[in-house]
Amino acid sequence: GMGEGEGEGEPPVRSGTIHGYAKDGRTQSTLAGVTVTLKVEASGAELDTTTTDGSGNYTLTVPDVTVAVRAEFTKDGYDSKSYGYLYATAQVNATLQPKAPPRVLDPFASGGLDSILLRWRPSRAPDILGYNVYSRGTRITQTPVRSTRLRFSNPWKQDDSAYTVTAVDEAGNESVPSEEVQAEEGAVKVWMNQPTLEADAY
Repeated sequence: GMGEGEGEGEPPVRSGTIHGYAKDGRTQSTLAGVTVTLKVEASGAELDTTTTDGSGNYTLTVPDVTVAVRAEFTKDGYDSKSYGYLYATAQVNATLQPKAPPRVLDPFASGGLDSILLRWRPSRAPDILGYNVYSRGTRITQTPVRSTRLRFSNPWKQDDSAYTVTAVDEAGNESVPSEEVQAEEGAVKVWMNQPTLEADAY
């Protein structure tokens, strides 16, 4: 019958599955069309690959439950995700973060106590919807502005307001903030403090 032969015989190889779902980290909705690839952890050899279905679900077959495996999740427009040292049978749910636009470069602020002009370099990303402007972490643009400059009244009437700019793409993903800039108001003040030369002339 079964199991005779060497007393120290190996148990039969059992197969199992890695299964679960993928979802969008921004909207929390499930993601169809994510490629899920299963590899042997030690060697990187590919064991199985599939795509998440309309409900975001997937199932991959692991031929030997004693072998550690890695599941890799990839989809255009998202950062890839990888989970290692898995043993079948296991549920692995992946949250994929949408790729954000690149950081806005070279912001520059100028102006006085009443109004600030902020400008920055246009984003190179193709699907930019517009830009958000923040002052001390608080957003001061109601909706993303399409231009690469913004003039606004300085709500604090003081010198040390610092501004950052972010880029927003059409999917609603926002870049990390630009470097912080402060309005360079020195020139305005110096000019205001000049003695009037006409008075000195008499």
